[in-house]
Amino acid sequence: LASPTRQPYLHIFYTVTKSKGGATVMGSLVIVMFLFCKVTTTATSSRQIYAFARDKGLHFHRRFSQVSPKWDAPFNSLLFSFCFSCALSLINLGSPIASNIIGSLGSGAGMASYAVSIGCVALRRIHGQPLLPSKFKLGRWGLTINIISLLFLALLFVWSFFPPVPTPTPDLMNWAALMFGVSVLGSWRYYYLHGKHQYDGPVA
Repeated sequence: LASPTRQPYLHIFYTVTKSKGGATVMGSLVIVMFLFCKVTTTATSSRQIYAFARDKGLHFHRRFSQVSPKWDAPFNSLLFSFCFSCALSLINLGSPIASNIIGSLGSGAGMASYAVSIGCVALRRIHGQPLLPSKFKLGRWGLTINIISLLFLALLFVWSFFPPVPTPTPDLMNWAALMFGVSVLGSWRYYYLHGKHQYDGPVA
């Protein structure tokens, strides 16, 4: 952690290879993998922004739902997703702790979204309602797998809000739980004041 590179994995590579060149090559591979992760994450989030905007579920939905005829892609959503995530990454320059909090907020939100999706499927199974057509089925083990998945996600969801150290000081506290709560309350407020009057959800 006290490495002059300020990146523990680079110091580990240098310790193992005893070579700056070897550590540089291995570090470059990590950066390339991060780049590919960034591209796929940005593409995924831009498609989600586009989908919600298309269904009038976001502010400025007319702009974000536009599809560029030249690129055949939702360019406005893609550009917003890219610029917003780049701006968030700059927080790490000023405060790695704040950056880690945002990262754990993303983890918690991801777990919550998976739980909502799996929970909806589990409820349909419990009530005996038909599921939408799919390319594969879990068969008779479907409900059991859904329940195990929900329990596992609940555990990960709670862990994502843990502080990095026991009995943390305020500057080391993981404030992601507070941020998650504010985000949920803000989303509910937007839905009840605006969203439910214009949101046109996807049709199965």
